Amino acid sequence: MDIGGLCKPYGRLNVKVGDDDDLGTFIFRTTGYNSIRTLAARLSYYQAVSSGLMAYMPLKLKL
Repeated sequence: MDIGGLCKPYGRLNVKVGDDDDLGTFIFRTTGYNSIRTLAARLSYYQAVSSGLMAYMPLKLKL
């Protein structure tokens, strides 16, 4: 099916859960433009607020 040469957006966020196990990861995948845009904006905000130390912020994922 040709959709006029347009590419579908695809976003993926890999999150390590805990410190002990390398298998303790969560992968959020989406093709929704609004989800990708919102996620990118929030991550950019947290990066700025944490002065570049976002990896050390305790965050909680709720489904």
